Amino acid sequence: MHAHSMKSDIISAIRELTGLSSEILDRVIDRYMEPERHYHGLEHIQRMFKMAAAKNITPSRAQALAILYHDVVYIPGSTNGQNEMLSALLLRQHAHGGLVPAQVVDEAVTIIHDTISHTASHHSSRLVLDLDLSGLGAHWEQFHADSEAVFREVQHLVRDTQDYYEKRAAFFEALCKRAQIFLLPDFAPLEPVARQNMQQTIYAVRSDNTKENR
Repeated sequence: MHAHSMKSDIISAIRELTGLSSEILDRVIDRYMEPERHYHGLEHIQRMFKMAAAKNITPSRAQALAILYHDVVYIPGSTNGQNEMLSALLLRQHAHGGLVPAQVVDEAVTIIHDTISHTASHHSSRLVLDLDLSGLGAHWEQFHADSEAVFREVQHLVRDTQDYYEKRAAFFEALCKRAQIFLLPDFAPLEPVARQNMQQTIYAVRSDNTKENR
C-alpha cells in the first residue's frame, strides 16, 4: 500500500503531534516505505507512537519530530552515526522557513543524535530512547521477528546468519552491561523481558560456537 493511501488514525495522530504539513509528512513516509527496509520502516515508527499512547504518554512536539525523523535516512552499513546525522539534517531542511520553531528543531535534533549511542544528553531524550528500544522487551516471537527483519536489511554486509547473530549478540552484550536499559519508570516492566530476550540470543550464539569448536 502506498504511503499516500495510509491515512490511518496513527498517521493523523503523527501529523497532529508533529505539526507537519500533509505534503512533508507524505514525503517522510515515502522514505520509510523504501522496499529495502524490513525493520527500520514505517511500522517501527508507528509502533513507537502506539507504545507511547498505550502508556498514556503524549510526546512533546520535539519528541514527536525526533521519533518520526530518527531513522528517516537509513543506509545499512553506515557507521559513526551517519544515518542519524543525515536524518537530523533532513529534519532541519523540512522545518526551515518557520514551519517549526528553531528551539523545537534544536531539541529534536539533540534527541536524534542521542539515538546514535542510546544515551540521553537531554531529559526529553529518555522517552524517545525508551520507545526506540521497546521492541527488545516484546514477547519472544516479536523480538525474534524483529531480529530477522534487521537481518534482511543487512544480509549483504554479513557472511551468513551466524555471522549476523554473532554481531547482534555482541551488541546485546554491550546493552546488557548497562545498569539500566530503559530510563523512565513507565518502561521499567520491559527491562527483565528485554534482558531475557537478549540473553537467550547470546546463549544461542555461544552454544552454536561451542558445538562447532568441539
